[in-house]
Amino acid sequence: MVEIKFVPATEAHARALANDMRPEEVRELALMRFKPLDGLLESIANADFAFAVLFDGEVGYIFGGTILNAMGSVGLIWGLGGNVCNRYPVSFYKLSRKAIGIFLDLCPHWYNYCDAEYVKSLNWLRRLGFEIGEPQRIADGFFRRIDIYRR
Repeated sequence: MVEIKFVPATEAHARALANDMRPEEVRELALMRFKPLDGLLESIANADFAFAVLFDGEVGYIFGGTILNAMGSVGLIWGLGGNVCNRYPVSFYKLSRKAIGIFLDLCPHWYNYCDAEYVKSLNWLRRLGFEIGEPQRIADGFFRRIDIYRR
C-alpha cells in the first residue's frame, strides 16, 4: 500500500513536480502563458496555503487555496499533478475527496478554471462535486469555470 503524506509545499517540491508534470497540465499552464515551474511557484507564492502530496516520498500533486474576500465566503482553489497520480488513481481520488472536505470546512465556495479540452480533469472534478461551466476564452485557450459549494 502506498504511503501518502500532505506537507507544506516548498520550492523543492515545485521543482520535482515540474519535471514530472502530466502533459495535459503542462498544456493548461502554457495556455495561461506559464512554464510548469513558474506556474507552480507563482501559485504557491500567492496562496494562503499550499501543500505537496507525497506518494511514497515522491511529489505527485501540489494544491492550494486563497480566500478572496474578508467574509471568507469565496476562495480560489488550484491543483497541479504529476504522472505519479496516474499510478495511484484510487488513492488519489480518496485524498482529493478528503482535501475538498477540508477546503469546504474553511470556506463555503471555491472556484477556478480548467482547460476546456482537459476532459479527464473535468470528469474527475465533476465526480468530486464541482459544477462545470461553459467554455470561455481566457489567455490563449478556452477554459471552463469550476465551482464547488458546501452543501
